[in-house]
Amino acid sequence: MSLKITVIGAGIFGVSTALELTDRGHKVTLVEQFAQGDSRTTSNGLTRNIRFSHAGDEWYTRSAWKARSYWKELENRFSTELMIECGVAWFSHEENGWGSLSHKTLESEGIPVEKLDPSDGTRLYPSFSGDDLSFILFEPKGGVLRARKSVKVLSSAFSKMGGKLIKGRAENIGGRISVNGNQIESDIVVWSCGPWIPLLFDLDIDIQVTTQEVIFFESPPEWNTSNIPAYTDIEEAFYGCGGCEDRPFKLASDVRGKQFNPDKEERKLSNQQLKMCQDYLSKRFPSLSESIVIERRLCQYTSTSDSNWIVAPVPGLKNQWIVGAGSGHGFKHGPALGKYVSDLIEDKIRPEQKFAINDRPYNSGGWLHLYNKKHL
Repeated sequence: MSLKITVIGAGIFGVSTALELTDRGHKVTLVEQFAQGDSRTTSNGLTRNIRFSHAGDEWYTRSAWKARSYWKELENRFSTELMIECGVAWFSHEENGWGSLSHKTLESEGIPVEKLDPSDGTRLYPSFSGDDLSFILFEPKGGVLRARKSVKVLSSAFSKMGGKLIKGRAENIGGRISVNGNQIESDIVVWSCGPWIPLLFDLDIDIQVTTQEVIFFESPPEWNTSNIPAYTDIEEAFYGCGGCEDRPFKLASDVRGKQFNPDKEERKLSNQQLKMCQDYLSKRFPSLSESIVIERRLCQYTSTSDSNWIVAPVPGLKNQWIVGAGSGHGFKHGPALGKYVSDLIEDKIRPEQKFAINDRPYNSGGWLHLYNKKHL
């Protein structure tokens, strides 16, 4: 049965869900208040890392691995490159920590993974110092997603498939959806609007919206994504990738930044985050220690206390769902999540309790617990 479905928010969660539902024959309206690439949107960045490690969490591990196949299918479908398979290196400080748990889970799932000596970092990167590491976990099938391009491609495909895209801000008035003063008739509504979720709904769950800074450092061609793996330092909370999309070497801190209200507060660059990144660059990649900053960009995280997403019915509202709170690790899952949400809407599967709003079991879906004292 074809349903009238409204998806609010055209970031990666929203547009993936909208396209999947349209492919399945539903009549879908996608609502977005900003233009593509606007700095206020969560999915506006040029790149995102794609990796499969999620410690011992089999659900996320399998989802990320399935997402890789779906990204490849989308590349073939639209004849364009969306993923650079350059690999992902995890810099692991603890012998029996996150990296070891991930190693075991990946091996049990049959996902390619290598456990390397820290000295092997010198063959992965033009310059590398790993004296403080126990090992490097290397995922050869991971890499970098062309994030902004991906959202644009999926949005364009959604429109070409017959989906309706409306620019405007949605309001929920007594359970009915209004955009630009016009009511939209819907059988199902999916709220996938990132940092606006805690402003729209009074939920019995802790959600924090924080500013996050991404810094691009001047780097020679050997530091491009085509030549080096993406990377994550799990315990020290840094990540990045080589030069890509006309930008040089990327480095960012995964430490949660300042909380802010996206409707009222201006996002501001943090000198503290800049200093943290510069110090880490000098420590881990010594030949880049004198690199100048080419660009600083701000994005935002919408995070739950356990870093698990929210994919659940809106309390008190029939046939409305919240899909969001990616908690800094959602983009890579986009097409897999779109299929998961579509299956829920079509009542093909039962929802995962870890994504519930009420009575969710504590089970860390990210790595926030590893550095929960590191907040700016």
